[in-house]
Amino acid sequence: MKQHQEPHTILIVDDEPIIREMISNIIQWNRPHIHVKGTFANGQEALQYVRSGADIDLVITDIRMPIMDGITLIKTLKQEFPHMKFLLITAFAEFSYAQTALGVGALDYLVKPIRQQELLCALDCFTSGKCQATDIIQGNDYPSRLVSFLNKYIRENITTATIAEASECLGYSANHFSKLVQELCGYHFSELLHNAKMERATELFDAGVPMSQIICEIGYTSERRFRRAFSSYRQSIHQRTYS
Repeated sequence: MKQHQEPHTILIVDDEPIIREMISNIIQWNRPHIHVKGTFANGQEALQYVRSGADIDLVITDIRMPIMDGITLIKTLKQEFPHMKFLLITAFAEFSYAQTALGVGALDYLVKPIRQQELLCALDCFTSGKCQATDIIQGNDYPSRLVSFLNKYIRENITTATIAEASECLGYSANHFSKLVQELCGYHFSELLHNAKMERATELFDAGVPMSQIICEIGYTSERRFRRAFSSYRQSIHQRTYS
């Protein structure tokens, strides 16, 4: 890891020009100690640039791109440049790709649309030297990282999230992971998922989104069940607020 006075150098690789520009601008405006050396539309262009002799510390790359995808890029660069670190960008429906990315050594992944604060937090983790590849379940801050991962997983997969998939991502059995979640969070996975669905439903409801659309977006199949659950949730919130 470089000394703090030396700028960290990164590449941004994404086939969408607006994404490349957005990430570059966020970094330049908020983290002047990080230098964006180049932006590229696919993995092959980025690989050629690095092989030309460029000194790169971190590669931020999309997963799905033409010519060479992000997974192939990571595997190739990791083999040729072991010091290099990686941050993945993925779409909502590509959680299995993100799981693979973590498996090949990415520090973390961000889901589009990218939130500025999540990007900056990931960069800060990298520059501090506290982040190691796939260390979600390692280190002294393991409980907080695990809870953070779980909340992120549920938020990004709110219609399809399961304890089986979440546990598989971290290499646990579903039974062990279920007990771990209850121990760390004080709730069962199903309760966390239910609360996340109701919180999202409340946001949409308050924004004036039609009930039929809310039901679809949070993964309910029965309007009757949803209305009963939503009413009960809002009543409990009201009671806690005014008790």
